[in-house]
Amino acid sequence: MSTVLITGANRGIGLALAQAYAARGDDVIGACGASSLALVATCPRLEACVDVSDEAALRALSERLGAT
Repeated sequence: MSTVLITGANRGIGLALAQAYAARGDDVIGACGASSLALVATCPRLEACVDVSDEAALRALSERLGAT
């Protein structure tokens, strides 16, 4: 089992990837600008309101996730 961080996980390809990783038993962290019902059903661990174009937001996400 792996831990996977997927940005844009609330719809489209990002959601499909989150669902596929979750189905195979991986720990999925869904990051997105705004959550969706499908994502909430897929990922117990969500990081909503993440702007991947904002360096400060990415730094804060890294700190919350415990990355170094």
